[in-house]
Amino acid sequence: MAVVAVMSMMGGVGKTTVVMHLGAMFAGYGVGGIGRRVLLIDFDPQAVLSHALLSDKAYLARVKADRTCLAVLQEQRPGVASANPKKGAGLMPPSVKTVAVHLGKGRHVFDLVPSTLDLINFNEQPITRQKMAVQRFQRFIAECRAQYDLIFIDCHPGRSCLSWMAVLNADHIVIPSIPEEYTALSIRPMMKFIAMLPARRRSPRVHILFNKVRQNRPSPGEAAIRETTGFRGCCMTQTLRKDNALASPHYAQRPVRAIPTSKTGRAIRKWVQVGEELGCGDSGGVE
Repeated sequence: MAVVAVMSMMGGVGKTTVVMHLGAMFAGYGVGGIGRRVLLIDFDPQAVLSHALLSDKAYLARVKADRTCLAVLQEQRPGVASANPKKGAGLMPPSVKTVAVHLGKGRHVFDLVPSTLDLINFNEQPITRQKMAVQRFQRFIAECRAQYDLIFIDCHPGRSCLSWMAVLNADHIVIPSIPEEYTALSIRPMMKFIAMLPARRRSPRVHILFNKVRQNRPSPGEAAIRETTGFRGCCMTQTLRKDNALASPHYAQRPVRAIPTSKTGRAIRKWVQVGEELGCGDSGGVE
């Protein structure tokens, strides 16, 4: 099943918002008429996605119990069940059922693996530990693929070991971008970073998604990016306007149902159109 990494070298482009709402669209409103089993992985030490979807009490409980992304990367510790304890703890991550929080209701599968601020120190770990973490994360994603139709990763901003792990496991990479001329300066190093993948690894599909668009026609900045060599084939047709209709994430926890006919409904339909253009959830799902 598909893994979608949402990443950017620039802050304030709506990376976490894209992860939260696209995940909700596929799980809760049935992009293509089918509700998917969706997992969100918060791989950003700022843990904005985790705080948006969990209460402070629930979030702190997960951190205290060591049931966050950090448990996936580090060696086994007491209280966190391994996915396959017979093979040893060193390279075996915890089971996704152990670290994931179920946000949906009934057959509505919308789960989250929360982040923690301690991830910020991960890049300072010795190379041997980082290599071990890469293998643990690959095995964790393999288990996730068997249990979910779509996995969205809210990536660590910038080039880091965490970002590299996300790229290595991604089938799709979404780069949210604000339609301004200097945005190209952040997209170019992102594309070079993705191009560093080993030759034996199938390259993920890259999608540049323009966010916070203020008008119906492309701004000069957006038009310039769309015409830039190397970006032209990656720019999505659908764009996202700045809209406060979906400010609250709580709609994402509702069961699959029809889209409402309101301002919120129009905003939801736009997110559904973005999801359909991505084409990363064409198989599987819960009708």
